[in-house]
Amino acid sequence: MAVTAEDLASLVGAPATAKGLTTSLSEGRAMVEKYIEDNALDGVTVPGAILDRATLEVAADLFYRRSAPHGIVNTAYSGGEGMSSEPIRISRDPLAVARPILAQWVMELGIA
Repeated sequence: MAVTAEDLASLVGAPATAKGLTTSLSEGRAMVEKYIEDNALDGVTVPGAILDRATLEVAADLFYRRSAPHGIVNTAYSGGEGMSSEPIRISRDPLAVARPILAQWVMELGIA
C-alpha cells in the first residue's frame, strides 16, 4: 500500500485539497527512503506497512511545520468546558518520529 495525500489529510485533520499535502508527502517519502537507504541492515527489507507508517508520520510533521512559526503550533481541542488551545513544539528533526518506527530494520551509523 502506498500512502496518499488523502491518507495524510485524514491524519492531520485537513481537507483533501489543503495546500501542502502533496509536497509534504513527497518530501516525507524522500526523507524516509534516503534514511533507510543510508542505514538499513544488510539484507533486510522494511515491510510496506512500516514504510507507509514512517512516511505518513514524517509527512504529517512536515505538514504541521507550515503553520508553525518558530516551531510552535497552537492546537485547538474540545475540552470539558468548550474549546481550548495549547501550544505544541514541532520537532526540529522531522525524522525523529520515524526512527523508532524503523528501528527493527535500520541501524544508524555510530549507534550500536
